[in-house]
Amino acid sequence: MNLVVINGNLVKDPFVGKNGVVAITVANNEYAGKNKDKAVTFVDCLAFQRTGENIAKYFEKGKPILVRGRLVESTKTKGKLILIIDGFDFVGSAKTEKEAPKEQTKDGDEDMPF
Repeated sequence: MNLVVINGNLVKDPFVGKNGVVAITVANNEYAGKNKDKAVTFVDCLAFQRTGENIAKYFEKGKPILVRGRLVESTKTKGKLILIIDGFDFVGSAKTEKEAPKEQTKDGDEDMPF
């Protein structure tokens, strides 16, 4: 099973490619050790179709996000891992015009009544 869940903030605004793929980078802060030292991990992510459209529509630099997906190796850089986003959730309170709907669907779930 290849399932990854990352919670963090967007490092920059979502980038929408010419083929509709949306690229984001999520910064995940982890506090460890006796002194509660902060370690930041930057995770490059790609989203496709409706998921990508919604991320581009509702998120911007600095906003918190929780992403779920699977890791794949980059075709351009050997050894670099990229998270392919299958779904996401809104985290925290959004108080901007980009505020999102309460429920999210995965690609292909638009017709489901529940």
